[in-house]
Amino acid sequence: MLSRASGSLSRSPVISLSALHPPRLDYRVIAENVVKKSNNAINRKAPIPAGAIDHVVRTYTEYKRLQNTLNAKRNTRSIVGERIRKTAGQGDAEAKKAALAEATQLKAEVSELETTLAEVESELLTLALAIPNDTHPNSPLGPESAAVTVSTHGPSPIPPDPERDHVSICRKLGLLDLESGSAVTGSSWYYLLNEAALLEIALTNYAMSVALKHGFTPVLTPDVVRSDIASRCGFQPRDNSDPPMAQMYHINTPPASPELVLSGTSEIPLAGMFANKVFPCTTLPLKVVGLGHSFRAEAGARGADTRGLYRVHQFTKVELFAVTTEEGSETMLKEMLDVQKSILEGLGFPFRQETPNSLSSCILTLPTEFWICRQKNSVPVHTRNMISRRGCLGGEAGVKSLRYPIAQTTKHDGFMFDIAARGPQKQTLPYQLHRPFHSPIL
Repeated sequence: MLSRASGSLSRSPVISLSALHPPRLDYRVIAENVVKKSNNAINRKAPIPAGAIDHVVRTYTEYKRLQNTLNAKRNTRSIVGERIRKTAGQGDAEAKKAALAEATQLKAEVSELETTLAEVESELLTLALAIPNDTHPNSPLGPESAAVTVSTHGPSPIPPDPERDHVSICRKLGLLDLESGSAVTGSSWYYLLNEAALLEIALTNYAMSVALKHGFTPVLTPDVVRSDIASRCGFQPRDNSDPPMAQMYHINTPPASPELVLSGTSEIPLAGMFANKVFPCTTLPLKVVGLGHSFRAEAGARGADTRGLYRVHQFTKVELFAVTTEEGSETMLKEMLDVQKSILEGLGFPFRQETPNSLSSCILTLPTEFWICRQKNSVPVHTRNMISRRGCLGGEAGVKSLRYPIAQTTKHDGFMFDIAARGPQKQTLPYQLHRPFHSPIL
């Protein structure tokens, strides 16, 4: 079963990731829904300046004007070129000289327009990428406090007790060495010892095994990715500092080499695995479960929220990831929810499912929270630890360069989309969904 599943992924056509096209966004949709997009940005508290969406529309209008002008000039240049060939055959030297002069002028005008159009297109892309994803209709507006509990599962949480703070337990049992981590690397780095080390391995194996039973293909992901891939995945953790601090670790590379970063989440290398590919509808959904390490700078984090194993800079992560059609996205999201519930129920954790969170960067985030005990201001409290399933619209898939043909024909299966070409079949952007399961366990 595993070899067949893996084969279906490897057979998809692919070209070098260094040849990734620039992100492709539907500017027309933005221009036709200015009020909706503006209200959505406000509801999501997106950090974009006032009038940003109107700016996109104005730039898009200028982009279309330049594109139409450029196309007209190119068409005229073709006509002049044909006239040059005809006059040369007729021996009309004067007509040929005039046509050559016109062609020279057109060449300069086309070159200037191409440069201007490229600059406007780059500005348009930068502006449009700042616009947040649309919000799912089921996502209530407002902060997490506005969320409503949909269902509860497992036993009732045990009352908080200062003796059960996770740092206290780890110190008593010799499970955690924060001092050595701090000396070797820095604050918020750690060593897991003895049973804690074995427990992390057991938890990741358990989560992987549950995913395998639900038909997901196992993947071990690289921990280093190109910064372009990370950016296309939208990994931009919200940072309230001014100016915002970098949240990813960058790796020094030779000037001619691609910029590399440590992956901030397993979703990034998993999404990159599907980049620059076109998937026949008959092969969807594609479901993988990845195991990798995540690295977060957590710049600006301080206080009680960073104590012990909170807000650490490295952790192991099992992530469900699926590529599906728009029509199948809701079904896939529910399947991921079922996998998540199976994992938590198997561990015997008390947890609850809440209504979606509208402040996530994705179209839909379904929080599932479980409780652990830790100290806050010297008072034992229950902390909610959230694992979620997130769905991203086709727009984000376009940033990653994922596509699938709408209409299927055997002849053209696997046609590679080219932004400069007109393909033999209409293509659209798939939905991507992912669900993280974090380790170490607290």
